[in-house]
This record gives sequence, C-alpha cells and structure tokens, in this order.
Amino acid sequence: MSDRELLELATKAAGVAGYWVEKRPEDGHPRYSCGIGKASQLTSLWNPLADDGQALRLAVDLQMTIEVCANDVAVSPRLGPLQVVGEVYVNHNGSKSAATRRAIVRAAAAIGRTLP
Repeated sequence: MSDRELLELATKAAGVAGYWVEKRPEDGHPRYSCGIGKASQLTSLWNPLADDGQALRLAVDLQMTIEVCANDVAVSPRLGPLQVVGEVYVNHNGSKSAATRRAIVRAAAAIGRTLP
C-alpha cells in the first residue's frame, strides 16, 4: 500500500478533513500530506508518517497500544473498548521513531478500512 493510500485511510479513521498536497523533495519521491483548511488558505499539513506529534495524537485519539521491541514496533488498533483489529508490526531497521510512526499509520489505516 502506498503512503498516500495509508494516509487516506488514516484520515478516515481520524476524522481529518482536508485536501491532498503532493510535495516532491530533493530526492524526487512524492510526499503526501493532507492540507487542513481551504485550498486557498492552507493552515497546516497533516502527515503522521513524518511528524512524531501527529502520530502520537493519532495513536491516542484511536486508543492504540504501542510496544517498541528490540527489532520492531507493534501497534494494536482498537475499534471499541474490547475489539482489537489486529496487530501491526514494523521492523525499525535502526529508526525506531520512523517505524513507530509507520506502525501507527498502518494501524489507523486498518481502522479506516472498516469504516463506510
């Protein structure tokens, strides 16, 4: 699943409304963010794949359980008080923060997939 697809499903789970902004940094790879506000008056970008604070707020809002282990990160998303969607594991390959953000977004995407 592409980063944009992950973010689209995560925004659905988080209830974030906006429009999509594509930025191509110097490496040439697209970076997607959800622009918050009107297209003519961009107020902020939402991309929990790149922002630790946004990822943490997403995890808290969706009541996720996060476990950072020796080699990977495990996140358990919940649909309700007792209903766990499943666990998401991401190998951190030396970047625990990046792996934690990605696991949170993947878990939010799993929740977003269940929504109409």
